[in-house]
Amino acid sequence: MASPKAAKSPWAINELLIMVLAHLDMRSLARSACVCRRWSEIALDMLWRDVDDLMQLLALLAPFGRPEKSTTLPHGQAFYIHKFKKAPTRRDWDRFQRYACRVRKLSYEEYVPRTRRRCVDPSALNLLANWYPTSEIFPNLQSLTWCASTPVMQQLSVVFMHARLKRLEIGVYNVTAPPLAEYFQQIIRRIPLLPYLALRLPQRSSIRDTEEDVVRFIRGLRHLQLFVAPIYGLTSRIAAELSKLPHLDTISLSPPIELGNGDRTDVSQFAPILHDHAFPSLKALCMCSQITFAIQLFSGRFSPVNITYLCVHVLAVVDPLVVQQFFTVIKDRCHLLSELHVDFMIHPDSPISVLPPPVHERPSMETFRPLLSCRRLTRFEFRWDYPLNLTDRDMEEFATGLPYIETFILNCDAIIEFSLSSLTPKALLPFARHCPRLRRLGLYLNATGLQVPLPTQPTLAQFARLEKLYVGVSDIDRVEPVVLFLSQLCALGCEIIAGLRWPDAFGITLDRAGIVDDRRARMTQACVRWMELGKVLPLVIKARMDEKARMAALHGEVARLTTSRLQEKERSDRLQREVQDLRVRHGHRA
Repeated sequence: MASPKAAKSPWAINELLIMVLAHLDMRSLARSACVCRRWSEIALDMLWRDVDDLMQLLALLAPFGRPEKSTTLPHGQAFYIHKFKKAPTRRDWDRFQRYACRVRKLSYEEYVPRTRRRCVDPSALNLLANWYPTSEIFPNLQSLTWCASTPVMQQLSVVFMHARLKRLEIGVYNVTAPPLAEYFQQIIRRIPLLPYLALRLPQRSSIRDTEEDVVRFIRGLRHLQLFVAPIYGLTSRIAAELSKLPHLDTISLSPPIELGNGDRTDVSQFAPILHDHAFPSLKALCMCSQITFAIQLFSGRFSPVNITYLCVHVLAVVDPLVVQQFFTVIKDRCHLLSELHVDFMIHPDSPISVLPPPVHERPSMETFRPLLSCRRLTRFEFRWDYPLNLTDRDMEEFATGLPYIETFILNCDAIIEFSLSSLTPKALLPFARHCPRLRRLGLYLNATGLQVPLPTQPTLAQFARLEKLYVGVSDIDRVEPVVLFLSQLCALGCEIIAGLRWPDAFGITLDRAGIVDDRRARMTQACVRWMELGKVLPLVIKARMDEKARMAALHGEVARLTTSRLQEKERSDRLQREVQDLRVRHGHRA
């Protein structure tokens, strides 16, 4: 009898092997590449797919010599430059090609601290450009990020570009030699169908210095679908040129960083000149300017009214009536809008008032009421300077007016002030009752003064899908009553997010505004207590779930015993009737 066919080894299944190797670190992947030929191909693909160390990759071609320290770069930062020790041979080129075809993503950022000690000398890239056997060094490269510390090194990034590149992120320099326009023209020639472009600015520079070249660059990229600019990099002229691109789907802004944001005065007046058929394919728009210019943009005849996503980074707070006018324009013009962000970023450049405005001069429910007519809205985020003029009753109107909302962030990380917020933890209840799709909720609360024990509310609604609750630095005096309250609303797994988006920038902003009182200590205490609450909340929710399960089991047992008792009573009554019938029959016989 023939023996049964041996079962196939799980390691012979490529899909399973890929899943296992995907969880390994770089050192383990390198070891896996030495197991066998089949493992080697898969492991090497993973090992060299995403490259963020160009020197390590080029070392496969030829060894590097000892680094040379360079301090001639901007702001006196120390960089270490590496050169090839010898010229590559034909055999070196052939060996390097085996690895070059595996690279899908290449990132070279000389301002990253790790890269400063491993900078590649321009001579190495010139050697690649002049002597590489084929015209495409990395033929399967899909994404290239190149932000060098010098214009010469920046322009050498074209060595790695080819027509199939999908994503390009580059630094922009204002230099005359080599000219930036020539660099841009080389990119257009090499990647005429580029769909994704992100621009970065060097430290302490302005987009105005290179605006003319950037406009011509955009004009040559007719197939661009997504454009990313620095936070202060989307000027009126650049936006006007982008409006002419037939396939542009998204205009985005990079998050603010310490240096390289650009000059805020470049975008203080945002008024692009638009023409017929402007932004024919635009679905997502992110802009930074005064909110009055956003009103003008969307009130215009050729405004991008078909967008589904809008983010406005506000340079300065304005009167609530202006904000209400903006929301009214959005309601009347942008009928497809599903995500809206109005963001006054608190960072060192922000104009902050030391004395907070009176409560009646802050955005109120009247300000936000136009948004309740935006029935497609699923995500709304609003960030201002000081707490808003809202009450718990206003949250009921929000929740009933936006029943399909999934993310609702309402100035949860406001600047703390001496008076307490008018919103209490009870402001969460309407959202639990009326918003079954809500996943992220953020409010600036006054969680002080809650009493223990809390009154039991059997009909208290729970959040169906809430994943994150953002509280910023909301005031809280005791953890116990708040955690007992939230345990009735939140499901197991709901995360409490306390603190600020950019704590360092927030602190510098308060320093420059002259806010040096004890509010800093209150912020720290609030963060500590909310983080403690976040650790305790899952335990309390689990205890409530166990108690509910135990009570449900007890109720089930009581119901079973009650049913059994009723059945026994019916049986007893039936027997008594039978006995009575027997007595009656025997009595007649007697």
